[in-house]
Amino acid sequence: MRVNVVFDKEFQKKFIKEIENRIKDNADSYVDSVLDVCESYELEPQIAAKFLNKPIIEKLEKEGIENNIIPRKSRLPI
Repeated sequence: MRVNVVFDKEFQKKFIKEIENRIKDNADSYVDSVLDVCESYELEPQIAAKFLNKPIIEKLEKEGIENNIIPRKSRLPI
């Protein structure tokens, strides 16, 4: 399905809802779900990133750290 993407709130809501539905229905990871939705809309992930909200970005970051894709932030031993 080829979609002409207009950066608006309606598309953002639809995009996020579809990601959340895929996570809930398929028990996919956030990374996989976002990439699947990007593929269905024929969007590059860099463009789709503009549509993601803060909670999804935080969950993607958490998954990345858990899977050693993103380096852990170091903490001082206090």
